[in-house]
Amino acid sequence: MTTLSQQLKGIAEKSKAVALDRKRRTKIHSVSFLHDPILAATQDYESIYYDAIEALDRLEALDHRFGKFKNTIFSSTSIQIDRQVQSQEENENLTKTINAFLSLLSPYWHLAVAVRAAEWPLRRFQMNIYNAEHMLLSTLPYFDQAIFVRILYVIPDLPKLFTWAINFKKTSTNPSKNSIIKVFTDVDFFNLYTKFVIGELRHKNHFRKLLVFYVSITISAIAALSSTTSDKLKKMIPFALEAVSTFLASSDVDAKVGAYTILIVVSAAVPLTREIVLASVETVLLSVKESSRASAFTCVVKLLQSVQEHGLEPLPTKIFDMLPADLFALESVYYDVIKSSKNLGKFFCVYLRSLIVANKPLHPDLLVALRDSKVDFTNQQLSLITGEILKSIMNHSSVEQKYYVDLLKYLIALDQASFLQTLEQLDIDITDLEMTIQTTLIENNANVDTEIVVTEVEKNAMNTDLFELYEQNKCEKMSFLTADEKVNEKYSIYHDLFLQSIIDKSTDVFISTCLNHLESSVSFLLRVAATNSPLKSRCIALAKLNNIIEALDAETFAGSIVPVVMTLLIDESTSIRKLTTHLIDALLKLTPKNPKSILLENIIYGSKSSEVVVISPKDTKSLLDMLTEQSPNFIVDSTAVYACLESLLSDKKLGKVYLAFFTTHALYVDIPAIKMSLIKIAVQSAANVKGAASASSLFEDLLTHYIEERDEWSRKCLATECSFKSFEEIIISLVSERERNEFAIKFLLSCLASPYEQLSEIAKLRIYSIFNTLKFDFQMKIANFVLEEYLSNDTVNYDPVEILEGLEITNALFIDLVKNCTLNLAGSDTVATTPKRRRRSSQLARQAMKDDGISSIASSHLKKVTMLLEVLDYFSKKVEFEPSFELLKLMFVVLDDLETLGKDGKLPILYTQETIASCLKNIIDKLKDMGVQLKDPSFIRADVIVSAIRASDSPQVQNKLLLVISSLASLSPELILHSVMPIFTFMGAHTIRQDDEFSGHVVEQTIICVVPALANAAQYGRVDEIEFLLASFVSAFLHVPRHRRVRLFTTLARTLGAALSIHLILFLCGQQYVNAYMKHKMGDCSALVDFATVFLQSFSAEEELDATRKFLDLWSLIPVNPLDKKAANYRELSSRVIFGPSIVAMPKNELYSMRKGLASFIRHALTDCKNTGGIPKLRLKVASQILEERNTDNLLSSFAELVKYLLELTNNATENHEDPDIINKFYRLLGDILSLLPIQYYTDSVNNILVTSNSSAQICKSLIDLTATKFAMEHTENPYAHEGIALLLPTMLEKVSANVNVELSQSCLNTMASLIHRFGEHIESSTLLKVLGVISGDCGLTNKNSPELTVSSINCITSIVVVVGVKMIGLFPKIVPPILRIFESCVDSNKESSRLIQISITVFFSALVKKIPNFLTPNVKDILKTLFRANAVSDSIRSNVLDVVVEYVDSKVVITSLCSLWSFVAGLNATSLGLYIGTMENAIKRMNKATAVSESSLFFRFLTNALEYRAISKFDNNTIGRIENFIHNCAIVYVMKLNDKSFRPILASIVRWAFDGEGVVTEISETERLESFYKFFNRLQENLRSIVTSYYSYILDSTVSLLERFAKGELSNTSLRRLILISLNSSFKYDQNEYWQVTARFNAISEALTSQLANIEDSIGKHLVKVLCSLAQDVSSSDEHNKHLNELIVSHMRVIGDREPTAREKYWSIKALTTIYKRIGESWLSLLPQLVPIVSELLEDDDEDVQTEVREGLAKIMEELMGESLDHLLA
Repeated sequence: MTTLSQQLKGIAEKSKAVALDRKRRTKIHSVSFLHDPILAATQDYESIYYDAIEALDRLEALDHRFGKFKNTIFSSTSIQIDRQVQSQEENENLTKTINAFLSLLSPYWHLAVAVRAAEWPLRRFQMNIYNAEHMLLSTLPYFDQAIFVRILYVIPDLPKLFTWAINFKKTSTNPSKNSIIKVFTDVDFFNLYTKFVIGELRHKNHFRKLLVFYVSITISAIAALSSTTSDKLKKMIPFALEAVSTFLASSDVDAKVGAYTILIVVSAAVPLTREIVLASVETVLLSVKESSRASAFTCVVKLLQSVQEHGLEPLPTKIFDMLPADLFALESVYYDVIKSSKNLGKFFCVYLRSLIVANKPLHPDLLVALRDSKVDFTNQQLSLITGEILKSIMNHSSVEQKYYVDLLKYLIALDQASFLQTLEQLDIDITDLEMTIQTTLIENNANVDTEIVVTEVEKNAMNTDLFELYEQNKCEKMSFLTADEKVNEKYSIYHDLFLQSIIDKSTDVFISTCLNHLESSVSFLLRVAATNSPLKSRCIALAKLNNIIEALDAETFAGSIVPVVMTLLIDESTSIRKLTTHLIDALLKLTPKNPKSILLENIIYGSKSSEVVVISPKDTKSLLDMLTEQSPNFIVDSTAVYACLESLLSDKKLGKVYLAFFTTHALYVDIPAIKMSLIKIAVQSAANVKGAASASSLFEDLLTHYIEERDEWSRKCLATECSFKSFEEIIISLVSERERNEFAIKFLLSCLASPYEQLSEIAKLRIYSIFNTLKFDFQMKIANFVLEEYLSNDTVNYDPVEILEGLEITNALFIDLVKNCTLNLAGSDTVATTPKRRRRSSQLARQAMKDDGISSIASSHLKKVTMLLEVLDYFSKKVEFEPSFELLKLMFVVLDDLETLGKDGKLPILYTQETIASCLKNIIDKLKDMGVQLKDPSFIRADVIVSAIRASDSPQVQNKLLLVISSLASLSPELILHSVMPIFTFMGAHTIRQDDEFSGHVVEQTIICVVPALANAAQYGRVDEIEFLLASFVSAFLHVPRHRRVRLFTTLARTLGAALSIHLILFLCGQQYVNAYMKHKMGDCSALVDFATVFLQSFSAEEELDATRKFLDLWSLIPVNPLDKKAANYRELSSRVIFGPSIVAMPKNELYSMRKGLASFIRHALTDCKNTGGIPKLRLKVASQILEERNTDNLLSSFAELVKYLLELTNNATENHEDPDIINKFYRLLGDILSLLPIQYYTDSVNNILVTSNSSAQICKSLIDLTATKFAMEHTENPYAHEGIALLLPTMLEKVSANVNVELSQSCLNTMASLIHRFGEHIESSTLLKVLGVISGDCGLTNKNSPELTVSSINCITSIVVVVGVKMIGLFPKIVPPILRIFESCVDSNKESSRLIQISITVFFSALVKKIPNFLTPNVKDILKTLFRANAVSDSIRSNVLDVVVEYVDSKVVITSLCSLWSFVAGLNATSLGLYIGTMENAIKRMNKATAVSESSLFFRFLTNALEYRAISKFDNNTIGRIENFIHNCAIVYVMKLNDKSFRPILASIVRWAFDGEGVVTEISETERLESFYKFFNRLQENLRSIVTSYYSYILDSTVSLLERFAKGELSNTSLRRLILISLNSSFKYDQNEYWQVTARFNAISEALTSQLANIEDSIGKHLVKVLCSLAQDVSSSDEHNKHLNELIVSHMRVIGDREPTAREKYWSIKALTTIYKRIGESWLSLLPQLVPIVSELLEDDDEDVQTEVREGLAKIMEELMGESLDHLLA
C-alpha cells in the first residue's frame, strides 16, 4: 500500500463518525441496541443517558467496579462530550475507557440491563465505530445468542479480521459453531483472540463463559487442523501454549482447568519431546490448587502418556517428589480419575519405575488402584517394572526388601511368562530370589521347578551374632503343626531364622540349637515343607527331616506324620515329591510291631490331637509299602497318589480304616494348606471306598460350623500365607455332585446368602457346577431359596436373576416355581378347570392392601414374580428350552394376578407386565415351532391379555401384549377372533398413535398375525369384523404419525387382501376428508388426500381400479335424502360400521356435502400423485404394464368395468337431476380414468362412447375436453396419436355439424383446434380443408347464437390456416369478410365475449399474414384498421401482430396503407395512436432507401398532416407532446434513409407549410404551426447536428423576422420564443463550417437576438443568455464580431438618447456579458476598459438585482481577467 493511500485510508477511518450533513447525523444517531432506527433517531441524549445510568446502578449491585465509570463515560458531563472536538489524546483515553467498560460488561450481555447500559456509549461515543473490534471480541462467546446478531447490526464496517461475519450481518443470523471453529483456524484471528483473552485474564475481567468458549473452540480448531496437512497447526500451537502459561499463572480455577484441557489436546495433536512434556508437567504441578487437583492430575497423566521417545523412563526426582503423596489413597480425589481412566499402562510404568528408583515405599492402596483401574500393561512395560524391582531387591538397595514383594506378585499374576523371561535376562534364579525376599512368588507351578541342592557344607566359622540369636530362641517341646496364634508367632520367628540359616549355611546348628526337641524339629520341618515357603527352604527342610527320621530309634513309631507327609506327594513341585519319596522310605523303617514311643503323640495338632485316629504300625507299613512301590510315579505325576489310593482302599477292611485315618487328620489339622491337601486325599479316598459316606458327611462338622468359624480360618490363612480363596473352594467342593445330604445343600445356600462376597461367589459357582446332578426337590429348594432369601436378606451378595440364569432350569421346574408365585393358586396344586378373570377391583382387596404388612408382602411377591419372569424370559429365548401349554396357562394366571396387584395394590407392575409379555410371546413361538397341538382351548386366555392391554397406561406394555396377541393368532386364530374387536378398538385408540419404531413394529406384527383370521372369516360372509377393524384404525388416522400412515394401512390392506380392504379404507378416509372440509380444516384435508394418493401406489393398477369401482358402489348407497328409520335400507346401512347412524341420520345438506366430498376425494386420490413431469403415477403404472404385456386383458377389463359403471352412474345422476357439481365431478373422474390409458386405447374408448347414441351431451363434452388434455401430453411423432386423431376428427366434426348442443360444439372446436395445432403436420390436408369448410359455415363461424362458438370457430380456423397455408385460398372469401363483419359487430361492445372475439380475430390475422402475405395486399388496410381498433385486446398482443404485418407484408404497401390511415387513426385513443406510430417507425426501419426516396413525398405529406395534430386533438398538452415526439422520431428515422438532394426540397416544403401555411389541412394557427415546426427542426438538429447547420438558411430570414416581432411586442408566445432560442443555440453549438461567421448572417441574427433583451420573459431569460453566449463562442475568432456583439449588449445597459433600458433589460444584459466573459473572457479582454465606466454606473443603479449581479458577477469576472482590483478604476 502506498503512503498516499495509507494516509487516505487513515483519514477515512477517522471520519467515519463525522457527520457533515443532517442526513448523515441522523443515520449515526439512529443506531441503537434497543430501538428501531426511526424511533432512535427521535431520541435526545438526556433520555438515553438517564435510562443507561439507571441500568448502570443495577450493574453496580452485581459488580462494584462498574461504579468507577460514573466519573468518566457515565458522568453527567459526558452528555456534552463530543469526539469530534476532543484532542487525539483525549479520544485515545476515551477509547481505552470504553474498552474497559466492555470488558467488565462481558459476563452480563445476556441480561437486559447490560444492553441498556451499553446503549449510552454506543449512542454518545459511537463505540460501534471506534471500539468495534473490542466489542466483537468481548461478545464473541455469545455468538449463538440474539445479542451477537444485534452487535453485528450496529457495527457499520466490520474490522478486517471479522469480515467473515459479513454474511451473518446481512442475513441477521447467528454463526454456527462450525463457522466459529473455521474462523479460529485462521492463525491471525486466533492470535488476536488469544491476546484478548490473556489481557482479560490479567485484568481479572474474565468469566466462565469466556474461558469455556475459548477452550472449547481452541480444542476444536486444533482438532480440525490436526486432520489436515496445513502448516497452520504449527503456527497456532505457540499462541495456545502462551495462553496456557497465562492460565496456569492465574489464581482462577476455571482458567487452570482450561489450561490443563488445552495441554492435553495439544499433546495429542502434536508430538512433544520428553523435555517439553516434563517441563509442562512441572508447571502443572506447581500451579495446582486444591479444587483443581483432579484436573491437574488428569493433565499430568495424559501428558506423560503422550511421550513417544523415552516415554517409559523414570521421572526426575524433583518432579516425582512433586506428585501428591495420597495419589492412590482410596478416599482421595485422584482415585476416581485413575479408576475411570483407560490405557494407563504407560503412566503406571513411569510412576512405578520412578518410585522404585527413588526407593520409596508403596502406598497401601496402590495395588487396589491397579486392580480397580484394570491396567493393561504391555510386555515391555511389565518387563521394565519387574526388572526395576528385581534390581532393587538383588542389589539390596531398598530400605526394606518387602516393599515391592506384593507388587511383584501382582505383576507375576498378570503375566508369569514375562516375569520368568525377565529373570532369565537378569540371570536371577527364582529360588535365590525367593530366599532373598523370604517368600514364595510362584506357588504350585512345576514350570518353574528347578533341581534344588539340599546338601550343604556347614561353615567352619560360625556367625557369632547369628549363633547368639539361635541361643536366644531355643524352642520348648511343642508341635508346629497347628495354627494356634502363639504357635504361629513362634513359627514365624523360627521360619525367618531357618531361612537365614540356609543363607548362612548353618541349618544344622539352627536345628540343634533352636529346635532341640525331636517333636519341635520334626513338626517344624514338616510344616516348612508342607506350607508356603521358598522352594529351596522346603527342600532343605525335607532333607533335614529325612535325616532326623533316619536317625530315630527303630522302636519309634512315626506313623502319626504319614498323612501330612502324603500331602507332599500331591505337591506341584517335582523336587518336593522326589524328596518326599525318600522320606517315605525312611518312615517305612519306623514301623515296629511293638513301638516304644509314637512320634508327636497327643501333641501333633495341639489340643485335639488325642481325637486323631492312629492306625497300627502294621497298617501303616502296608500303606508305606504301597507308597514306596509307586514312588517313581509320584515323582513324575502329582496325581499319581490318587491312583495308588484307589487300589489301596479297595480292601473292604483296610479301606475304611485308611479313610478314617485320613479324614480325622483332615478334620483336626488347622493349618489351612495341610488341611486342604488332606481334604483332597480324604475325598478321593471316600470315592474309592465302597459304601463310604459322602464327602459332605465326612466333614459334616466342618461344614456345619464353617460360616461361624470363617473369620478364624481367614486369620489362619493369612498367618500361614495360604490362599484363603483356594481354601474356601476346597471347603465348598465338599458339597459334591448328586449330593443327597440336605444339610450340605443348606450349607451351600448359607454360603451363597452369607455377607461374604468371596464365599458367596464360590458357592454360586459350585451351584452352577452341580445343579444338573441334583434331584428335583433340591433344585426346587435352591431356586426358591435364591429368590426368597434375596428378598428377605439385605446382606446377600448375589444377583438372583444372574444365578438362576446360570442354572439349567427345565420346564417342569418353571411350572412349580410359577405355581408358587400365583395368588389364586396358593396352597393348591391344580388350576381351576374354568378360570374366571376378575373384571373389577375388589373393594375388600383394596382395603386389605392398605395394611402395611399385607402391602409389604404383596410388594415382595411382586419382586419375586418379576425376578422369576426375568429368568423365564431368558430361558424362553434359548434354543434348547422346551415349554409346555401348562406353563403357558400359568403365565395367563400370573398376568391376571398382576392386574390385581396393580389395581388393588397400586403397585408398579409395568416392568413385570412387559417381562411376562415377552415370556408369553417366546413360549407361544416355541410351542408353535415345536409343533405341539393345543388340546384344551382353556389354556389360552385372550380375555386376560385384552383386559391387561386396556387397563395399562404404558405404551410399551400395550405394544408387547399386542405382540402376544399376534403370536396367539398364529397359534390359534379361532380363539383370537372372539377378542379381535376390543383389540383393534384399543389399537385404533392408542397404539397406532405412538411415534416410535417399536410401536410401529407391534402394529405391523399384530396386523400380519391377527388379520388373516379375519380375512378367512370374510370368505364366509363375515365382513362386519373387517369393517369394524378398518373403522377402528381409520378413526385414529389423524393421530397416527404422518410418516407411519402409509406403511400401517398398506400392511393392513395387504394382510386383509386388497379386494376386501382398499375401497373401505378409502371410503372411511373420504368421510374424514368431508368432515374436515366442512370444518374448514384444510390441513387435515390435504393430509388425507396425500395419504390416499401414496397409499394407492402400493397396489397394482387393477387393484386401484377395482377399489375405485367398489368405492363408487359404496358411494351410491349413500341416500340423497334422509331415510325413514323404518325403511329397510335404513336398518341395512345403520348396521354397517362404515355407514352407521352418523351417515344415515344426516340432514339433506350434509348428505349432499358427503356425496360431493367423497366424489372429489376419490378423484384426487387416483390422480394427484404425479411424477416430476406432472404425469399421474397411475398412468405410468398402466403404461408400464401394457408395454410389458403383464395381465393386459385383466387391466383393460378393469378399465372397461369402471368406465361402464361411471357412465351408468353419471347417466343415472343426470336423469335423477343430481346436483350439477356432483355430476361434473363424475365427468372429471371419468376423464381422469380414461386419461390413464395409453393413447391408442384411449381414443378407441372415447370414440365408442361418442358414437353411442345414449351418451349424453355432457358426457361427450367432458370426454372431448379431456381429449385435448390427453393429446397435449403425447409426443407429436407418436403414430398411435396420429391414428387416434384420424379416428376422432370425423366424429367431432359430425358433432359440430349436428349443432345439437352449443357447448358440445364449442368443446369439439376447441379440441380440434388443439389437435390441429399440435399434430397438424400429420393430418391430411383434405381432412383439414373439409373441417375448414364446415366450421366456416352456420354451424361455426357465422352462427348467430353463441359468441363463444364464434371464438372457438375462429381459433380452429386459425389452427388450420397455420397448417394448410395457401391451400385455404379457395375458402378465403368465406372466411375473411365474415370475420371482418364479426369484428365490426363487436368492436364497440364491452362484453367479455366481444373481448374474446377480438383476441381470436387478432390471432387469426397474425396467422393469415404469416402464411399468405402476398394474397393480402388488398386487405392490409382493413387488417390494420382492425388491429388499431381492437381495444379489448392487450397492447402487447396487438403490437406483436402489427410487427408481424410489418415483417411479412411488403414495406411499400405497409407505408402506403399507414399513411393513408392517418386521418382515421387520428381520431382513435392514445394507445391506438401509439401503436400506429410504432408500426410506422418499424415499417420505416425495415424499408430500403430506394423505397424511402420513392415514397418520401407521401410520407412528408403525412408528416405535415401529423404536425397539425395538436389542432384537432382533444388530449392534454402533455399527451400531445408525447405523440408529436413519436412522430418526430419516425420523421428522423425516415430522414436518415434520404440523401441531401432528396431531403432539401422536402424540407423547403415543410418550411413553407410552417411559415406560409402552404398545404394546411386543418384550422391550425400560425403559432401552433411554428411550434410544431421548431420542435421537429430542433429534434432534427439534435440528431444530425453539423450536417444540417446550413439548412438554417431556409428559415433564417423567417426566424429573424419572428424575433423582431417578439422584440417589438407584436408577437407574444413564450413557448415559441423558447423553441426559437433553442434552435439557434443548437445551430451555434454544432456550427463547424463557420456558417455564422458570415457577416450578413451574423449581423442579422446578433441584432435580432440582442433585441430580445428588451422584453425577454424571466422564465426564458436563461435561454437568451445561453444562446448569446453560444453565438459569442461561435464567432469569438473575429474581433469585429466580438466588438459588434459587445456594443449591442452594452447598448441595453445604458441610456442611449432618450431611451433608457429597464431594470430587467439591464439585468439580463449584465447576465449575458458575465456568462460570455466566463466562457471566452480572453477573446474579449480588449473590450474590458470600455466597460469600466458602465460598471461604475451600474453599481449605483436603483435596482438591487442589477447591483448585486454586477458586484457578484460581472465585476468579479473583470477583476479575475484583469488581474487587479477595479476599486481604483471605479474611483
